[in-house]
Amino acid sequence: MYRLMQPEDKPAVLALWQSQRNESEEFAKKAIEQFAGEQNVYVAEENDEIAAVALAVPVTLQGRTGTYLYGLCGEGSLILAGLVDYLCAQQKLRGAGFTVAVPTGPAQAALLQDKGFAWAFPCLLYTSPSPRDTR
Repeated sequence: MYRLMQPEDKPAVLALWQSQRNESEEFAKKAIEQFAGEQNVYVAEENDEIAAVALAVPVTLQGRTGTYLYGLCGEGSLILAGLVDYLCAQQKLRGAGFTVAVPTGPAQAALLQDKGFAWAFPCLLYTSPSPRDTR
């Protein structure tokens, strides 16, 4: 089942976040409470346990409101794919005109592409000149 996080889910969400993302409880709390807001945290529940989590951070781009999909974590590509579908559909109902994400690795990039995400912004690499470069 996919749904918004409830207050009683928070300890399980924090534990999942820490185990999947290798980040501190303090960082996870700030991401949930201050970056996204608790009202924007979606969870996947399986066998009465939180199996996946994702944050729907409200954003604006050139005057359009949208969502930044952040912190997607959990075990199993099917449950993650379902959570992404649910989050995107719910955000669209809330008026989001787009959803953006920054994949954490090749597997997540493939999952997001399978869900219809497309590369919108190219990665740019800027290398500053070496101090020894006298050109």
